Amino acid sequence: MSNESNNSIKLRGLSSDNCLLVLKRLNSTPTESWQEGEFAYNFFRLGGDRVNVQTSCFLKATNLMNDRVRAVQIPSSISTGKEALDWAVSV
Repeated sequence: MSNESNNSIKLRGLSSDNCLLVLKRLNSTPTESWQEGEFAYNFFRLGGDRVNVQTSCFLKATNLMNDRVRAVQIPSSISTGKEALDWAVSV
């Protein structure tokens, strides 16, 4: 993925810092992790295994060249990390 594509990720809902704070406070473990070029990605799906708890999804991207980290909340209808990345760069 090019820098241009990663830079085009637009944050919706929570700010990137707030997304990272949520993931840290919940001591979250990614359901998927992968690397493409200069970026490492983690996809988180939280709350889906409990009754009456709304699922929340997040995509975290780390630039391996400068360690800059960004996170974005993803619609809960998205089920895989690759879909989440496609959604994040298309909005």
